[in-house]
Amino acid sequence: MTPAEHIVACPVCALAQRVEPASAGTGLECARCGSFLSGEPERDSLHLTAALTLAALVLYVPANLYPILKMHLRGAYSESTVWDGVVSLARSNQWFVAIIVFLASIAIPLFKLVSLLYLVLSAQLRSRALPRLRTRLWRMVDLIGP
Repeated sequence: MTPAEHIVACPVCALAQRVEPASAGTGLECARCGSFLSGEPERDSLHLTAALTLAALVLYVPANLYPILKMHLRGAYSESTVWDGVVSLARSNQWFVAIIVFLASIAIPLFKLVSLLYLVLSAQLRSRALPRLRTRLWRMVDLIGP
């Protein structure tokens, strides 16, 4: 190993790799999974993630309570929320579509937000409890994606 090289472990796949220090304004990429490698964590990234997750949880409530569809047809007016759409699909015996809409619009986003908040808080508090649960949660959140 030359003096200019050092070993960095990928934060995603844990591959240890020998790399040369990156010059200013450039980044390093993992040879296995292609994720960004950094020698040190970004400053205040946990605080930013916690703030954005809390904001998303606060906005999750009105996003599911307020109507997403308003219709005026021949003098009749109707409003529908996502939940109303799920119930309407279930009543018309379209169970598969109702389940997909419920999971994709209500259940999975809530699971992801609550999991992400738990992960951020446990990281900020430097908790060492339940490391396997946190690893599984992180993999699930990462699998779900944006």
